[in-house]
Amino acid sequence: FDERGWTRLYRDSNNEISIALDFCFNDTILYEYVCDRGAVRQVIHGCYLCQDGVCTDTGAILCNDSDGGIITDIAGGVVLENADGNRTARKDFCVSPTELTEFSCGRGEIVETTVCCTCKNNRCVTSSGTTLVCNDSDGGADLDVQGTATVTDTSNGVIVAESTDFCVEEKGNGLVEFVCSGSYISSTSAPCRCVNGRCDLLP
Repeated sequence: FDERGWTRLYRDSNNEISIALDFCFNDTILYEYVCDRGAVRQVIHGCYLCQDGVCTDTGAILCNDSDGGIITDIAGGVVLENADGNRTARKDFCVSPTELTEFSCGRGEIVETTVCCTCKNNRCVTSSGTTLVCNDSDGGADLDVQGTATVTDTSNGVIVAESTDFCVEEKGNGLVEFVCSGSYISSTSAPCRCVNGRCDLLP
């Protein structure tokens, strides 16, 4: 997992039926493909920092998040200082009245997360007395299962937000995976062969 590799699956000695490339799911999680009894299996590794499909221990000197992480009800900002002393700053902001871009510290980089919520003053807001609960039908970041993340207002049972995993391009070259981030929905992307809203190794 400290060196990026390809895994090839063959039906016989000459008939290649799939190729899988190791990739970073986010800045701290590596998906590595290995051969297992005639099939390609996915192994998940936790990394200090994952870059370009490889676990590495190289990181930034300092990263500070004023709201302490993916805290969507506080408008915060992130400052990253690298080994050369250069600084990069990002502030959470409302993309639209229903979408927040939240910045947080990863292992060596600034992580950008998209959150579906009612967005005002660069943070997610809820009405007084509202209790929101998020549920993901595939149980989280399960790339080989298409799921739907749903936010429900438990005070009245109304679904206030709903997002289903989908393929990025018509050719199926990537997946957008929706997961729960507290009471809200966030998204991340993964490069893979994508079919019907899920990563698929086989044709």
